[in-house]
Amino acid sequence: MDVIMLKYLNKMKKLNIVLTLFFCSLMVLCQRANKDSGIFYNNRNFTTDTISAKENTILLIYPSDKTINSLKKKLGDDFYIVADDANYYSANIMEHLDSLDTPYINVSDSIKIIIKNSKGQKREIKVNGNKNLYWYAILYDVQNNDYKVSSLVDFENTYKKFYRKP
Repeated sequence: MDVIMLKYLNKMKKLNIVLTLFFCSLMVLCQRANKDSGIFYNNRNFTTDTISAKENTILLIYPSDKTINSLKKKLGDDFYIVADDANYYSANIMEHLDSLDTPYINVSDSIKIIIKNSKGQKREIKVNGNKNLYWYAILYDVQNNDYKVSSLVDFENTYKKFYRKP
């Protein structure tokens, strides 16, 4: 009886592991399928291009699949170096913002961004024609309904100056 029970438990453990791996893979694939469709805030996909901001907010802009394909053609193998650097700086920025308890939102460059503050004022965010920024940050000041575009490399300095932090 004990041998049969042990075999049954071993089969159940294996089945549990397989099912867990299957559902984890399914979740990752679903997130990848939705990734290029717009805005992500805490892994929720927004279908609208309007973001309501009740406090100062940082938008971390990443290139859409279309932009990535264009960059791969333009840069060749150097694209992977640029992308790796951008991911490194993005991770540092997110870690820094988490430590300051400052909200940030990851946004694809494929959508038009409109921010609405608590007073109902709307502001369209435009990147003034800088075609050399593919990964960048937008700092939004909710009180003044104003924003500033920053490269990822110089983010902390731009953040301090824009929000007048020491």
